Amino acid sequence: MRGEARQPSFTKDSARILQRHSNSSPVPRYKQPVLSESTVRAMPIVERDLTSFTLPPNLFPPKFNSSITHFTLISSPNSTYKDFTWTLTFPLPNTYRILLTAPNRPQSPQDNVILQYQPLPFKLVSLDLKRSNAVFSFPRPTQGELDGGGRTRELHLDWSDQLVLSTWEISPGQTAKTQTPTQLLCDVPVRSYALTEHGIMRHYSIDRNRLHLGLGERAAPLNLTGRSFQMHGTDAALYDAWESDPLYKHTPFLISTPRGGGTTYAIYHPTNSNAQWDVNRLGDVPSTNFMTFTQDYGGLEEWVMVGKGVREVVRTFAEIVGRPRLVGRDWLGYLGQSRCLWLRL
Repeated sequence: MRGEARQPSFTKDSARILQRHSNSSPVPRYKQPVLSESTVRAMPIVERDLTSFTLPPNLFPPKFNSSITHFTLISSPNSTYKDFTWTLTFPLPNTYRILLTAPNRPQSPQDNVILQYQPLPFKLVSLDLKRSNAVFSFPRPTQGELDGGGRTRELHLDWSDQLVLSTWEISPGQTAKTQTPTQLLCDVPVRSYALTEHGIMRHYSIDRNRLHLGLGERAAPLNLTGRSFQMHGTDAALYDAWESDPLYKHTPFLISTPRGGGTTYAIYHPTNSNAQWDVNRLGDVPSTNFMTFTQDYGGLEEWVMVGKGVREVVRTFAEIVGRPRLVGRDWLGYLGQSRCLWLRL
């Protein structure tokens, strides 16, 4: 009858064919690949957006145009993830430091920073508690070797949803009223901070026209834009000069500088945890061009330094982590070293 399901009918030949195939061993359509350690590490990480911050209730809000040594936000009562503390300080005139911690995201006990400092005072230019935003000025600009630009810079912070921090610069001899400030660095507004299982992710907007340098020894061209790299060391014998990652020496220190020279910034995360820097290898339509730092474990400590050029930010980095000591003159002669030499001794 119409509307009833028809039962399939098989001939004797069809039955023999089905019997022959049922007796044979099944052949899988796709062979399951064996995942190596590097492949597993490269698999996507579930990220959870970190939102809802507020000023500490036990502290009076600072007044605008006042001089402060730190600015702190904490998780609000409505936050999904509680007990987080976000603090902004200026260890150096051209460098600000962000510390984001929680009981289950502690600060690294060995952060590789040797700089002894007292937080410098900086100016709170404006504060709007209703709109949850603030503007801070860098400490007085310097002409010295740590900066060299002598330019006025500001930080704009918005915590109405996610924590979004941006860095702006005004050229010498100009003011905010006579010239539109230039944006140097900005968090991705919709996904600035995120949590992984035990660590933290950071998303920054990226200008692909700039050069991105650093991260230690890398099998890549000098410009790292469009690549991603593991932040741990390995004895990579017979490595490929273009694809192998990681290699022997690494440091989570990324420099961004315009082609032809100009104001340069660098980001340093002084952690010993395994991590990954993605310099806009991945893409996402809502977030457009961005770069991501993913830290496997612990809270986030982030140093952002700004200078006239690469030389100035590298000089600042040396102040933070130290310089290599020059060995004695008798050490500077010919040094022969090879594994074959060791085997002969």
